[in-house]
Amino acid sequence: SHPPPPSSQEDLSMMSKEGEKWQQEFRRKIDAFEEAKKRTEQDLDPLRATLRDLENEVMEQTEKIRGVKKNISDNDMRIKAMLRSVATN
Repeated sequence: SHPPPPSSQEDLSMMSKEGEKWQQEFRRKIDAFEEAKKRTEQDLDPLRATLRDLENEVMEQTEKIRGVKKNISDNDMRIKAMLRSVATN
């Protein structure tokens, strides 16, 4: 009525086949992960370039702002000196 239990050899064979199946599945998942990682890196490359450009632009604008602030400070000192000389005359 019931089938005979598998022999130890059959058990080992079945476990070996199942192990191979899981190894293949693992390899497929690793390959899919690597491909997704590669695509992500490729997608990020232009964004990284844009980020570098924007960072450079921010640095340039910061330098310009520093220059303008220095000019304002220098002009302020000149105006104060002129006002002092006018006030003393």
